[in-house]
Amino acid sequence: GAPGGDAQVQSMLQVFLNVFHFGMDVQEAIDAPRMTSHSFPSSFSPFGHYPAVVSLEVVVYLSIGLAVGVNIEAGIGGVFVLAFLVVPFAVGIGGISTFVALRTGSAEAVQGTFPLMFALMFLSSLTIPRDLMEVDWFRTVATINPISYFIESVRSLIITGWDEEALARGFLVVAGTLAAGLTAATLALRGRVERT
Repeated sequence: GAPGGDAQVQSMLQVFLNVFHFGMDVQEAIDAPRMTSHSFPSSFSPFGHYPAVVSLEVVVYLSIGLAVGVNIEAGIGGVFVLAFLVVPFAVGIGGISTFVALRTGSAEAVQGTFPLMFALMFLSSLTIPRDLMEVDWFRTVATINPISYFIESVRSLIITGWDEEALARGFLVVAGTLAAGLTAATLALRGRVERT
């Protein structure tokens, strides 16, 4: 069968790399073995949470990045700080998804949160640093968008090293996301338990 859910985008990327980087023909690229990691929480199981999987994903992504030549300017300490940024942020986002799942009881509603996150990422400094944005409204939206500060903290560790201001803002966003996600999920769980 065709890949779906968490594996879909990863499989498409691996097939693309097999063709354009490793020189395989399309059929070889499709038939080649693949590796996947899974979202937190799983796309098809809004109630399933596996915190160890998030930690494993961080290790896998860092290993792949280092293997293809990414240099983390902040050094080994930056790798640990990167993990302390990414893992709690992922848990916070998972808490928001859990809140939606518990409040609605609908897998479709949980899946519907993805386009919102995608829009927030698109309207951030994910693809273009804010100081290079030429369109005023886009720079303004990216400046208001907290995702920009998370991304800029991660980017600073990899590209420039120890940028205290970027890291402080990033950790503030991570703390807010984690607090909001866990608080919302806890309240929704309490409400769900009281109704049953």
